[in-house]
Amino acid sequence: GAYNATLYTLARIFDVGNQLLRQSEGAAESLVRSRLARAFGLGEDYYALQGSGSSEPYGLLTAIGTSGPYVSTFGSPSDSTVAGSIISAVITAAGAIANRGAVPDGVVLNSADFYEMRRQGSDNAGFWTDPFMQVAGIGQDVNGPLGLRWRHSPNMPSDSLVVGEYGSTWFIRGQGYRVDVSSEAGTRWDTNETGFRGEEEIAFDARPSVYTGHFQRITNAIP
Repeated sequence: GAYNATLYTLARIFDVGNQLLRQSEGAAESLVRSRLARAFGLGEDYYALQGSGSSEPYGLLTAIGTSGPYVSTFGSPSDSTVAGSIISAVITAAGAIANRGAVPDGVVLNSADFYEMRRQGSDNAGFWTDPFMQVAGIGQDVNGPLGLRWRHSPNMPSDSLVVGEYGSTWFIRGQGYRVDVSSEAGTRWDTNETGFRGEEEIAFDARPSVYTGHFQRITNAIP
């Protein structure tokens, strides 16, 4: 079937006192723009994962659901066995996807669970993954085990991960991220403030890729 990816406006406003803007020699504005960029990263991340599809994008978790053919429960999670490790859970999901003709290229899991994975291992064999490999920030790819791109997010439910062919999805950004500045809108002239409004249009619908078997969700992956 056909699906519509409607463009929705994502916006965030920060107000800054004009005295601080003048006296900080650009530092305050740089901080605000940095905060706006981080807010938009978290916002995109949230809607791509948990968007309801009603007045907002149709997120990945919404499309997969909590049960059905693309959701499975991991057997016996453990911090100290290979079979019970998060790595094994990811391999299980990747195999299910590959058996449906898709090509798994990434995994998303909760941020705390990502760090749980890095400490799993045994005293005899050591860590299952390299605990010293560089850890990227929220929303940034990590070149991790199995040749997959690993991404952790606080918007991902705990004890749940999703492996999939993320290249099969299409996250749309409209005219790009932009910042408008005003010292007059609303009551800002009276309060002697300047408002920085970040704004962009985004669209996403995970259903086409999910419903054709490109993703697998694993629950109960954490001991």
